[in-house]
Amino acid sequence: MPGIIEMLRFKEREKPMNYAKYATFHARHLRDKICLIERSPATNERRTLTWKQFNDEINKVANYLSKELGIKDGDYVMHLQNNSLEWLITLWFSLSRRT
Repeated sequence: MPGIIEMLRFKEREKPMNYAKYATFHARHLRDKICLIERSPATNERRTLTWKQFNDEINKVANYLSKELGIKDGDYVMHLQNNSLEWLITLWFSLSRRT
């Protein structure tokens, strides 16, 4: 049985995938699998996001920036956050919209 990377390559041979498509693909096919884990040893906390949760959060960021703040393609947005799950969500959003 082919792995997930081989499945991605097979399904999208005609055109390359950008970051947004990876999150959407995994949210559809691996929705309940954990994709991100954040550990904070000092406080003994652990947070996780599944692929579906990750994709949903990326879409929330996109909707907020476009509908609430009026951000559109070509606008510059500063991304300044500490390392966290939220940082990865906004980074993934910005990368997915550039390709």
